[in-house]
Amino acid sequence: MKKRSLLKQALALWLIFSGLIFAPSFAFSETRFVINSENFPPFSNSARTGFEDLIAKELYGRLGISIRINHLPAERALRVANEGVEDGILSRIGGMTKNYPNLIQLDEPTLVREFIAFSKKKDLKISGWEDLKPYNVGIITGWKIMEWNIKDVKSLTRVKDAKNLFKLLVNDRVDIIAFARWPGLQQIKDLGLKTVRVIENPLATKEMFFYVHKKHKKLIPQLNAALRAMKRDGTYQKIYARTVSQLLTP
Repeated sequence: MKKRSLLKQALALWLIFSGLIFAPSFAFSETRFVINSENFPPFSNSARTGFEDLIAKELYGRLGISIRINHLPAERALRVANEGVEDGILSRIGGMTKNYPNLIQLDEPTLVREFIAFSKKKDLKISGWEDLKPYNVGIITGWKIMEWNIKDVKSLTRVKDAKNLFKLLVNDRVDIIAFARWPGLQQIKDLGLKTVRVIENPLATKEMFFYVHKKHKKLIPQLNAALRAMKRDGTYQKIYARTVSQLLTP
């Protein structure tokens, strides 16, 4: 009888111990990704309510994945996502896999982005990369389209973010900064810059894409399908209206 009692106690302890081990798999079954971005209004902002923030939350949410958007400087955001420290990155130009082979580009573009020049100088005629050569130019480190295309300029100054980029221009440390249209307009609005002008002819116009680390490559078809569905059902347009189109009004 004593042996049977001991066996029952041992079995009870084993069941309790097993429950402690296996119960968390049910309690923590939700998938959660960390997605990198710059702090880059109106596309990604400190409240994580920018255009790409909301697109990404909805997109991954349709696959049952919650996300946390992690703000890092542009170059570092790419590097650590490529290393697999994080799960992906918000919009970059196409073709980044060539330099960051662990990042897989979605087929469906997130948006089309105009890259343009900003200056305090009047009457500048800039319509392409070659036209920047006579000038002192500022860019953000990690913006590959700028790093790959701006060559042989008078001087090239690199900074870590948009705020510092516009400071270069305001403080006359450069003649021109190369940036993206909507974030540039956001900076002008937020900082109350009256002397900075947009040079309307784009340096380039490019489709932009989300990237996912290769460990999640099986999700790529589902992510592409979900993004297309968001465009069809009007979700994409509603998010755009809430976040980007407000810059069209003074």
